[in-house]
Amino acid sequence: MYKLVLFDKDGTLLNFEKVWLAVGIRFVDDFIEHFNVSEDRLTLQRKIGIDGRKINPNGALASGTAKSYIKILSQYTQEASLQTWIDKQMKYYAHQYANRFEMIEGTDKIIKQLKQDGYMVGMVTNDDLASSKRFLDQFDLLCYFDILITNDSQPHQKPDARVLIPALKYARAEEIIMIGDTPSDILFGKQAEVGLTIGVLSGTGGQSDLKDADLIIESVDAIYKGDYIWKKD
Repeated sequence: MYKLVLFDKDGTLLNFEKVWLAVGIRFVDDFIEHFNVSEDRLTLQRKIGIDGRKINPNGALASGTAKSYIKILSQYTQEASLQTWIDKQMKYYAHQYANRFEMIEGTDKIIKQLKQDGYMVGMVTNDDLASSKRFLDQFDLLCYFDILITNDSQPHQKPDARVLIPALKYARAEEIIMIGDTPSDILFGKQAEVGLTIGVLSGTGGQSDLKDADLIIESVDAIYKGDYIWKKD
């Protein structure tokens, strides 16, 4: 029996590409200007995971971890301030672009339905706690969440299985469902040995990217159609 449903944020609850494609492009421009980098901007965009007007589900922009950015950008600057600059910029962008955030249609109803039916609800994201709370509060959903696992509330990042540790206070791993839109989300669920992994096609990942998920659906609102998909034969 499942007790806790964990959602990724960007691409699962939040319409990711609409906002973060613009953020990624601006991030590259700001990086080039701040660190006086001579590399071509389109090359750097591809490096962080922007393929034309699409976001690569396996890229740094999709995973959202500071470590993934540092690994790429440290090739172009040796400045010791790089990590601090990345953290500061990402928090700035999250605040600056907050008015463009859109919840993926139907996810709010599903979250409320889950709570009504006695499930605990959580979010696991590589974003920080303040921006995650701000996002949920913006859509009047913060009060429905039992747990928020963020990059500054514990020392690990997806897909590291140890990200799940705070959730184990609420349920055993086999009683947890992980829902996300990237290979990193699904790998995290598998490595943490959760009871069920569900891939959603509402973000950056396609069918082939999410092939290791136990179930693949179009978006979060498809988990409940008269009953939950994990209860169906």
